Amino acid sequence: MKKTALFLIFFIATTNLFAQKVFEGYIKYSFKMSGEGMEMMESMMPSSMELYSSKKAMMIKMNGGMMESMLGDIVSTAKESFMIKHSEKVAYIFKDDEVKEENPKVIKEDEVITINGLSCQKYKVTKNTAQGEQTAYIWLNSDYKLPAMGSKGAENMSVPGVPGIAMKTMTSTGGMTVVLTATEFKKGKQDKKHFTIPKGYTKKDYDPNAMLGF
Repeated sequence: MKKTALFLIFFIATTNLFAQKVFEGYIKYSFKMSGEGMEMMESMMPSSMELYSSKKAMMIKMNGGMMESMLGDIVSTAKESFMIKHSEKVAYIFKDDEVKEENPKVIKEDEVITINGLSCQKYKVTKNTAQGEQTAYIWLNSDYKLPAMGSKGAENMSVPGVPGIAMKTMTSTGGMTVVLTATEFKKGKQDKKHFTIPKGYTKKDYDPNAMLGF
């Protein structure tokens, strides 16, 4: 489940070392899937995804499908990443991965499109995963960047040397293609409640085997 969460976040949280302004605001993405295995995965996949960003943290929330209840709210800060399950009143802390994945190969494509009034440069990103080679096309707006994430798992959420925020992604792996497109883009400070563990919630280490009942 953690791999699924990081897979989704990877193509949204594209941070960099350039001097753009950190984005404070809200982005909503439509979520579409096609290809091999779509029927089996359709009930799991959300219909949309929301991203809340402050200067020091961000939160991703799935809407619809089994993933909405499976993943809860995924929060990343400079110190750690965790998943809040409101139905259980538990915050599951993601541990650092023991094995580092190789850096992805990034190629700048000859295409620029406009999404929500923002200019977006297309990039091709290829990386090897446990499921095989994964290819993504990412359309980035370089006016802003998302807050830096410090957890080890956040290594999967960055594209080295590529500035900006992903406004559209098209990811292909295992014969299946997932497309996310920003449908709303709003600037402004976000409520701190999106990035903190509510009072009274229990903290637990994230254990994928226990979560899946193994």
